[in-house]
Formats: sequence, C-alpha cells, structure tokens
Amino acid sequence: MVEYHDYYITELSIKDHKLESKVLQNNLDLYFDKYRHEVRMFKKVEHREDESYIALMIGYRVHEKARRILFKLLERNIERWWD
Repeated sequence: MVEYHDYYITELSIKDHKLESKVLQNNLDLYFDKYRHEVRMFKKVEHREDESYIALMIGYRVHEKARRILFKLLERNIERWWD
C-alpha cells in the first residue's frame, strides 16, 4: 500500500522511537481499482468509509490469501522437490 502514497518525513526521533510523515499525494483510488472485488466485499461486511483503514484491511486480506496459496503449493510439491 505504501507505493500508492507519496510522502515525506516531517519528524524523526530515534530517542523517542517516533517517525512522523505527511502524505503529499494519495493514490489509493488506483489501489482500490486493482482490488475492486475486495473493496466491494469489505464494504458489505464493514460499513466504514475511511480509505486508509479499508486499504489496510484489503492489504491484510490479500496477504493472508497469498500466504494460504503459497503453503498449499509447498504442501503439494515438497516431496517431489526434495527427491
């Protein structure tokens, strides 16, 4: 999701473990176009309009889906790959 924002760091404090940034350009509409089905499904379940939250939840869901697929592939092919 970070690649859909242009931002710059406004404050960095290593002592306080603090990083503040300001969004210069928000391109979340491109992200939502890429994952239209996920946006529709999310809006049916959760009735929130906060774009950042929706994008974060979609990213989480897509990550979990990719992880499931990866481990299914590993499970199916591990015996053949290690022979």
